Amino acid sequence: MLRAEIDMYRHGGGGTPIPFYSPPQRLVKEGIYRCTRNPMYLGTTMEYVGIGLHMGEYIMIILAFIILSLAMMLYLKYEMPFLSKRFGDEFNEYVSSTPLLLPNLGCVLSVLSGQQERREAVK
Repeated sequence: MLRAEIDMYRHGGGGTPIPFYSPPQRLVKEGIYRCTRNPMYLGTTMEYVGIGLHMGEYIMIILAFIILSLAMMLYLKYEMPFLSKRFGDEFNEYVSSTPLLLPNLGCVLSVLSGQQERREAVK
């Protein structure tokens, strides 16, 4: 989750479509956003599942997935159309090439190890 926040500001996206009064200034597709379109939702869910496992509170795990499901419904119903309208074809291409939630492990490891930044710097 922290990596998602770092990448959002590092690559100049700023803002978020929710709340709608602070929309992103540009579409961030770099860093962890190359691997998943929703790293913050994924990170938050993993965080709460981990806490629930550690505390032995399995209801917390169930609630984490219920909240994730609700967040995904809102994302699909409101945020995706908003971003599609705001960024057009660029966003639609990003959607077709990037998983909604569950990233490819190789991509994540590449981002976390910094290999992707080194490759982009060489270009």
